[in-house]
Amino acid sequence: NEPLYAVLDRLLEGTGLVYLIYGSSVIVITRSEDIEREYTQNYFINRRIQEKFISSFDFSGISERVFLGDTTNKNQAISEALIRGLVIDGQTGDPLPGVNVNIESARQILATDPIGQFSVLLPTGPHLFTFSYIGFEKKSCEVSLADDAKWKIELMPESIELEEVLITGAAEGSALQSPVAGIIKLTARDIRDLPLFMGEPDIIKTILTLPGVSTTGEGTTGFHVRGGNIDQNLILQDESVILNSSHALGFFSVFNPDIIREVNLYKGHIPAQYGGRIASLLDIKLKDFNQGQLTANGGIGFVTSKLSIHAPLFNHRMSILAGGRFTYSDWILRQVDDPDVSESRASFYDFNFKISQKLGKNGSIHASAGKSYDRIRFADEFGFGWDNETWSLSWSQFLQKEFTSNLDLSYGNFSNDYFKPTSIDNNRILNGLSYGKAREEFTLTKFYNHTLTFGGEGTLYITAPGRLLPYNRRSTIMPEEVSRENGLELAGFINDEYIFNSLFSVSAGLRYNYFQSLGPSTVYMYPGSSPKSIESVTDSLIFGNGEKTSSYTRIEPRISFKYSPDPVSAFKLSYNRLNQFIHLISNTSAPIPVDFWMVSNYHFKPQAAHNFSLGYFKSLRRNMWETGVDIFYRNTENIPLYRDFADIRLNEHLETEVINVNGKSYGIEYYLRKNKGKYTGLLSYTYSFSMLRTDSLYAETTINQGHWFPSYFDKPHQFNLVLDINFSKASLFSLNFSYFSGRPVTAPVSNYFIDYYRLPHYTGRNNFRIPDYHRLDVSYTVKRNIYRNKRYNDSFTISIFNLYSRENAFSVFFRRLEGSNANAFKLSVLGSAFPSFTYNFNF
Repeated sequence: NEPLYAVLDRLLEGTGLVYLIYGSSVIVITRSEDIEREYTQNYFINRRIQEKFISSFDFSGISERVFLGDTTNKNQAISEALIRGLVIDGQTGDPLPGVNVNIESARQILATDPIGQFSVLLPTGPHLFTFSYIGFEKKSCEVSLADDAKWKIELMPESIELEEVLITGAAEGSALQSPVAGIIKLTARDIRDLPLFMGEPDIIKTILTLPGVSTTGEGTTGFHVRGGNIDQNLILQDESVILNSSHALGFFSVFNPDIIREVNLYKGHIPAQYGGRIASLLDIKLKDFNQGQLTANGGIGFVTSKLSIHAPLFNHRMSILAGGRFTYSDWILRQVDDPDVSESRASFYDFNFKISQKLGKNGSIHASAGKSYDRIRFADEFGFGWDNETWSLSWSQFLQKEFTSNLDLSYGNFSNDYFKPTSIDNNRILNGLSYGKAREEFTLTKFYNHTLTFGGEGTLYITAPGRLLPYNRRSTIMPEEVSRENGLELAGFINDEYIFNSLFSVSAGLRYNYFQSLGPSTVYMYPGSSPKSIESVTDSLIFGNGEKTSSYTRIEPRISFKYSPDPVSAFKLSYNRLNQFIHLISNTSAPIPVDFWMVSNYHFKPQAAHNFSLGYFKSLRRNMWETGVDIFYRNTENIPLYRDFADIRLNEHLETEVINVNGKSYGIEYYLRKNKGKYTGLLSYTYSFSMLRTDSLYAETTINQGHWFPSYFDKPHQFNLVLDINFSKASLFSLNFSYFSGRPVTAPVSNYFIDYYRLPHYTGRNNFRIPDYHRLDVSYTVKRNIYRNKRYNDSFTISIFNLYSRENAFSVFFRRLEGSNANAFKLSVLGSAFPSFTYNFNF
């Protein structure tokens, strides 16, 4: 006969329990501190996810159970907690970079950074972690997460290293989880399985299948990213700058895929620790420490052969890596009926060497060297060659537990040679650029949810004089030499990756640049009331060796946001301000060695760009499928472009032939990738434009009357399809189809007469397009000994480049015969199918 609340008050007095009457039939009895907590909607969503995971997963095979955080903390309802992990070698205590961390309960996959650390924000409660790394035992842990915590994980070396895991790349989904917009991580399998020219796997050919990346066609060097020129890409191999990325006019790259550990392409957001280019960053890392036994990879083909060795030394405290490739293609040229081709010669080689040494438990040092060489001769008419060498020394050290230092010293030298061996005016033209670079980078992970990177770098550019020399004693050519300025580029940077929570993260940074051009040099002055010309020179300033001729200061803000409404999808938005202080001067659409590098100076200001990117990315069915769409826009200033009928060869007054123009590129990219199963592959499509415009007061330096016109590498439509069919573990069929719009070309539209002379009339630059490009490549690979525990495995690959013999236009040019109008002619580099056979082995 008492009210219910009165009875409950009396019964619960002194017990520390309280009650809550909910509706007409529910009474909740709990501790007083529990009922005072404030629970968010996210808390209950995470609890539901955990309950579903616990009910569906079998924890019986878990090797270790771990409790993280303060389980006695009752002050508030903690729905999420941050784990900051460090993965180390259980025997030596050394950190392990690139460890694959699979969080099954949260459907997240990530990888440890170069110092073995990872950070992840997860709902509190139970989770399953699985760690895997080359040469180490796989480890699974059931983690009970209660609060923010630090966690050290030890992995033990395996007694037997399996052959099929010798090559690994980025962890699945790692690009999706990164706050960096527009980053693409390539695996060794992505590179190896693509059917390629002459059966040779290739990094550059692989990135050309990605959205937003293109080339002007067969027989051209370099690559274009989102409408940028080839010199606007920063290419690094173990922190050494690579100025020429191609062999044999673009048919091969200078990078040996057998010695590469990872490849990252940044085409949206470029972190502040990198600078000097305005379009993209291609960061290539070579293999370093070998934790197992000696391994070797090699291949023999119709045109090229290769061999690489990776060996541990001194109880695995040191390791060496060496790889080389060379070609012997002349025998193929001699089979062609055309005498010009049969009398031609082509050769190249590249070589890389790296030695890695551990310094105690907290440091390591790496020294590497690389060299690539090309020489091509077309009959007795002309020839050219490239020579590129790099040297680097890197020292990584743990200064404290959460503070690391990376010091990099590098040197590079690039030279090219164009020669004309016959005729009375036979000659050679030599150009080149060398650099020395020092870079110090610190990484600090002490602060909550932050990964802070800061440091500085300096680069000294030395330009080799452009020289014209007689080819032999019969030449009538008089030697000439043109000196160009050197340059000094200094930069300081700071970048922070901050995880707000499971929804938001950001990568933000600032880079400060100071550049000065250095003598010896003669700077010519021109009046401001007329275009620059040799006849209008008003004065000249002479600078001695090392004297400053001009200087520029630039500040570059960089920021990239990521919003993840769930663990399998993300929106990314970025803005980058970028500057470039060295330029490739060219008056052709297909760069050849008569082009040359020069630094910014009094007349040529640094190129500058504002880059914007907005994208949505999603993985499906536990990362079996991955898709994304990206919208980009770039506004560029001070792009060097030649005037009509320009002569850039050994020109002391280059500023009279080259003008600075503005540019813009914009478009949309889409891709769909299948990562697992019998059928895997990639479909990508890009719709974009790359436009230029002059901003001048004078008609002589104005192109297309000041209107926008397409750049040489403007190709609105680009489509790629890569399909791999794994018939079994021992056989693979690969297909690669490429299509893109023909590049622009300047063509006459009519003719007119002056004193009986017929002259062509042009309405504007790049006013027409060559025919569209499309090509189909296929390959079939058979592997042996993969089912047996044998050290020696090999494979045979049969590939056909340009299967249906499409005669794609390399260029379209116009020639007028006497008494007729100008006629169009098409030049094709490879107009027929090209089969090849390659034998590869490893042990």
